[in-house]
Amino acid sequence: MSLVSVHVDASAFNKHVDELGQGLLRAAERAMREALATAEAVATGTTVYRDRTGTLRRKTKTRRFSVLDGELRADTPYARFVESGTRPHPIYPRNAQFLRFKVGDRIVLARKVNHPGTKPGLFIANAKKAAARDLVDSLATYTDQAADAFNSKA
Repeated sequence: MSLVSVHVDASAFNKHVDELGQGLLRAAERAMREALATAEAVATGTTVYRDRTGTLRRKTKTRRFSVLDGELRADTPYARFVESGTRPHPIYPRNAQFLRFKVGDRIVLARKVNHPGTKPGLFIANAKKAAARDLVDSLATYTDQAADAFNSKA
């Protein structure tokens, strides 16, 4: 009876797999970075609301946690009202007996006003959609480039 032994050295194969993996990881990082930049640009460049002080735009930022995990955050107490809108509601004075405001040339005092509500601004939702489209397109492009670079070496 004869015994045949075969030894396969997979180190070269493993090296190539590691190189391809690193190229794909760099592609994913680049795509995520660009998608987050798109999200921030769309959210801060929107015209769906009027930002009187600039605070909401200034406090709308992206943050990356890992290769494919990040967030767009509007860090103001009123951002959710701009995003989701408000229902009609009464407004009462807090630190005085009357609300005081100007209508035309007249000063008006009122104990209560009925706010008509606001439409949703959806600036975060719109930015999220744009970023998702950008991420898918960029991932396709950059992973193809990584695969092409890998194939040209092999």
